[in-house]
Amino acid sequence: MAAVASTDVTRVSNYSAGDRFGNRVEDIKIFDVVLSGNGGTADDIPATLFGFVTLNWVQCVRALDNAGTPLLANLVPVVEADGAGFLVCNPETATDADRGHPANYTGTIRVRMGGV
Repeated sequence: MAAVASTDVTRVSNYSAGDRFGNRVEDIKIFDVVLSGNGGTADDIPATLFGFVTLNWVQCVRALDNAGTPLLANLVPVVEADGAGFLVCNPETATDADRGHPANYTGTIRVRMGGV
Protein backbone atom coordinates (compact mmCIF):
# COMPACT_ATOMS: atom_id res chain seq x y z
CA MET A 1 0.00 0.00 0.00
CA ALA A 2 1.07 3.57 -0.58
CA ALA A 3 1.94 5.91 2.26
CA VAL A 4 -0.76 8.01 3.89
CA ALA A 5 -1.21 11.36 2.10
CA SER A 6 -1.06 14.71 3.89
CA THR A 7 -4.69 15.30 2.89
CA ASP A 8 -5.65 12.32 5.11
CA VAL A 9 -4.22 13.97 8.23
CA THR A 10 -5.92 16.65 10.36
CA ARG A 11 -4.18 18.22 13.35
CA VAL A 12 -6.46 18.42 16.38
CA SER A 13 -4.04 19.86 18.96
CA ASN A 14 -0.36 20.32 19.76
CA TYR A 15 1.79 21.46 22.70
CA SER A 16 5.34 21.15 24.00
CA ALA A 17 6.49 19.21 27.04
CA GLY A 18 9.47 20.30 29.08
CA ASP A 19 11.61 19.40 32.03
CA ARG A 20 11.47 21.07 35.44
CA PHE A 21 14.01 23.68 34.33
CA GLY A 22 11.78 24.98 31.53
CA ASN A 23 13.66 23.31 28.67
CA ARG A 24 11.53 21.93 25.86
CA VAL A 25 11.95 18.14 25.72
CA GLU A 26 9.52 17.09 23.00
CA ASP A 27 6.54 18.21 20.96
CA ILE A 28 3.25 16.41 21.56
CA LYS A 29 0.59 16.43 18.85
CA ILE A 30 -2.86 14.93 18.34
CA PHE A 31 -4.07 14.05 14.84
CA ASP A 32 -7.04 12.42 13.12
CA VAL A 33 -5.69 10.09 10.42
CA VAL A 34 -7.82 8.48 7.70
CA LEU A 35 -6.33 5.13 6.70
CA SER A 36 -7.25 3.26 3.53
CA GLY A 37 -5.60 -0.11 3.90
CA ASN A 38 -2.50 1.45 5.48
CA GLY A 39 -0.42 0.89 8.58
CA GLY A 40 0.82 -2.67 8.18
CA THR A 41 4.02 -1.89 6.28
CA ALA A 42 7.06 0.17 7.30
CA ASP A 43 6.95 3.74 5.96
CA ASP A 44 3.14 3.65 5.43
CA ILE A 45 2.74 6.30 8.13
CA PRO A 46 5.97 8.36 8.23
CA ALA A 47 6.92 10.71 11.09
CA THR A 48 7.53 13.52 8.60
CA LEU A 49 3.81 13.52 7.77
CA PHE A 50 3.20 14.90 11.28
CA GLY A 51 6.11 17.35 11.33
CA PHE A 52 8.50 15.11 13.25
CA VAL A 53 12.00 13.93 12.37
CA THR A 54 11.78 11.11 14.93
CA LEU A 55 8.82 9.69 16.86
CA ASN A 56 9.39 8.72 20.50
CA TRP A 57 5.94 7.25 21.17
CA VAL A 58 2.41 6.99 19.73
CA GLN A 59 -0.90 6.04 21.33
CA CYS A 60 -4.32 5.52 19.78
CA VAL A 61 -6.97 7.67 21.45
CA ARG A 62 -9.91 6.55 19.29
CA ALA A 63 -10.48 4.24 16.32
CA LEU A 64 -13.51 4.16 14.03
CA ASP A 65 -14.20 1.71 11.22
CA ASN A 66 -15.34 2.79 7.74
CA ALA A 67 -18.95 3.16 8.89
CA GLY A 68 -17.93 5.40 11.81
CA THR A 69 -18.52 2.69 14.41
CA PRO A 70 -16.03 2.74 17.32
CA LEU A 71 -13.86 -0.35 17.67
CA LEU A 72 -14.29 -2.33 20.87
CA ALA A 73 -10.52 -2.36 21.36
CA ASN A 74 -8.40 0.51 20.10
CA LEU A 75 -5.72 -0.16 17.53
CA VAL A 76 -2.21 -0.39 18.91
CA PRO A 77 0.30 1.86 17.12
CA VAL A 78 3.93 0.74 17.33
CA VAL A 79 6.81 3.13 16.61
CA GLU A 80 9.28 1.76 14.05
CA ALA A 81 12.71 0.92 15.49
CA ASP A 82 14.35 3.99 13.91
CA GLY A 83 11.49 6.34 14.88
CA ALA A 84 10.81 7.17 11.22
CA GLY A 85 7.11 6.30 11.47
CA PHE A 86 4.65 3.90 13.06
CA LEU A 87 2.81 0.68 12.29
CA VAL A 88 -0.72 -0.32 13.35
CA CYS A 89 -1.63 -3.56 15.15
CA ASN A 90 -5.30 -4.55 15.54
CA PRO A 91 -6.14 -6.57 18.68
CA GLU A 92 -9.47 -7.53 17.10
CA THR A 93 -7.74 -9.62 14.42
CA ALA A 94 -9.48 -12.97 14.09
CA THR A 95 -6.65 -15.31 15.09
CA ASP A 96 -4.40 -15.30 18.16
CA ALA A 97 -1.34 -15.83 15.99
CA ASP A 98 -1.90 -12.52 14.11
CA ARG A 99 -2.96 -10.19 16.93
CA GLY A 100 0.50 -8.80 17.64
CA HIS A 101 1.49 -8.35 13.99
CA PRO A 102 1.18 -5.09 12.05
CA ALA A 103 -1.99 -4.99 9.94
CA ASN A 104 -3.37 -2.71 7.27
CA TYR A 105 -6.44 -0.86 8.49
CA THR A 106 -9.24 1.10 6.85
CA GLY A 107 -10.95 3.71 8.99
CA THR A 108 -10.16 6.82 11.03
CA ILE A 109 -7.85 6.87 14.04
CA ARG A 110 -7.05 9.67 16.46
CA VAL A 111 -3.47 9.41 17.65
CA ARG A 112 -1.46 11.28 20.25
CA MET A 113 2.27 11.27 19.64
CA GLY A 114 5.51 12.73 20.90
CA GLY A 115 8.80 13.31 19.19
CA VAL A 116 11.32 15.81 17.90
